[in-house]
Amino acid sequence: DFKVSCPKSQEGMVYYQVSYKRTMKQICTGYKLYLHEWNKRSSEIVFSSFSEERNAYLQVLQTKIVNDKRILKRIIAVWEKRGASYTAKEVVQAFMRYQEGSLLLSSFMEKVMEQLRRAGKVRTSETYRSTLNSFMRFRKDEEVLLEEIDSDLMMDYETWLKSNGISMNTVSFYMRILRATYN
Repeated sequence: DFKVSCPKSQEGMVYYQVSYKRTMKQICTGYKLYLHEWNKRSSEIVFSSFSEERNAYLQVLQTKIVNDKRILKRIIAVWEKRGASYTAKEVVQAFMRYQEGSLLLSSFMEKVMEQLRRAGKVRTSETYRSTLNSFMRFRKDEEVLLEEIDSDLMMDYETWLKSNGISMNTVSFYMRILRATYN
């Protein structure tokens, strides 16, 4: 939704409202718009500016909003698939961790690789990089939440590796690194 600043000539803030079991929590996005740039009924940005620069800014915000909504739905879907109970507050907290990058496999692996480099294990960090690159090719560069990693995804990745002519030694190597990272 959108909160209007006072006076109305100033930008307002886009926020998300998460409601579950009669509890509501809000996520302030920091995305700023003018009242005439927001369609309250469809909860979407209105591109009415004559300025190319402003329209480019609005396009970036629209992309971010679509992506944020997709992530919120994915977080909830993962919990529901597992039959886990959750609250609106937990959804907001998980989304905030996603924003920080701590829920993403790639962000987590980047941190691990940096720790390995600082510990003088440069070659090991390079093998982790190779594994991450391979996994991201498998995912067609679509990020994966750590909570989405399950045995089905790992089996799909292993099948993909084999179907792409990767040797069994390399398949085992990549799978071992992903398990080590996940654990």
